[in-house]
Amino acid sequence: MFRIVLECSRFDCDKVLTNLLEMAKQMQNSGLLKHMPGGMKIPSFINASMITSLPEEQKIQLIGDGLAKEKGRVMPMIEQAIGAGFGRVQLRDFAISYVGQADCKVKIRLDIGEMDYDRAIDMLVEKVLQADHIPDVLQEQYEENITMENIGFYMHGQQDATKEYLVLKTMSVEKAEIMTMLESLAASKELVLNIKNIRFMLKN
Repeated sequence: MFRIVLECSRFDCDKVLTNLLEMAKQMQNSGLLKHMPGGMKIPSFINASMITSLPEEQKIQLIGDGLAKEKGRVMPMIEQAIGAGFGRVQLRDFAISYVGQADCKVKIRLDIGEMDYDRAIDMLVEKVLQADHIPDVLQEQYEENITMENIGFYMHGQQDATKEYLVLKTMSVEKAEIMTMLESLAASKELVLNIKNIRFMLKN
C-alpha cells in the first residue's frame, strides 16, 4: 500500500460542483435520497451559480464532504481514471482538504492498496523515465550495464514489494512529468488543477 499526496496551488472545481449538484438533484427526483438521515432535501431554488459563487474554502469543503459521502460510487471512477494510464489499481481511501496557503490551496490524498506494477513499469519506462535518471531510481542497485533497453526487464524480474518501491521511486524521481500527466488527466474531466508538489509514501 502506498499514499500519494498532491499539493495544489489551484483547484478550479466549479464544473465538478455543477455536476455534483445536478447528479444529487437527479437522485432526489428518483427517490434515491429519501432514506438519508434527517429527510435531507435539496431546495428547488438552489442552482449552480449559487454554489459556484461561494468562497473557495466553502466550495472545496462541499467537494470534499460530498465525495466522502459517496466513496462507494466515486472510488471506482477514480480507479478507472488512474487505470487508463497506469493499469489496474485498487483505491483504499481518498480525501480532499482545503489548506489555503499561497503555494498550496488544496491537498488531495490517495491511498492505493494494489496496483498492476508490471503495467505501471511498462508505462513509466516507455513514457516517463529518462535514461540519465536510472542511477537515481536504482541507487545502490545500479550497475552500468542497466540501460533504457533493459531496465524494464530488470524491474519486471523483481519481487512484488521491490516492484512497488521501484514504481514509487521512478514516479518520485520523474515527478515533474507525473504532475503534468495528472494535470492533463484532470483537464480531461473538466477540472483545472495546478499541482505544486507531489509526494509518494510507502504505507504498512
